Amino acid sequence: MTLSHDFLGQLRDDWRWWARREESRQACSRLRERHPDLALAGLVDLRDVVGALDSGGGRSVVERARIVQALLVESGDEAIARALLQTLLPGVVSVCRQLRFGGGIVPIR
Repeated sequence: MTLSHDFLGQLRDDWRWWARREESRQACSRLRERHPDLALAGLVDLRDVVGALDSGGGRSVVERARIVQALLVESGDEAIARALLQTLLPGVVSVCRQLRFGGGIVPIR
């Protein structure tokens, strides 16, 4: 029997549930209030914020960068820190794969 440890998949699954919680909605509200220049109106929770950071989210690269900057500024908030993890970790893993970092330790698909 082979066990698969798809940690990114587990993180995505947990995020789908976690990002719709009340704590996530409150954190999004605080982010909107503290950064009114980011045009976050209409975003209900941190799942919406992370979705806005997606390349298909309808925002320019500069707008997305400014949102990430605001998330970094507010990263003392545990919910915001989780959104940053959800946003940045897949990119870090992708770069590691491209650089073949960990080759021989973890199978790269």
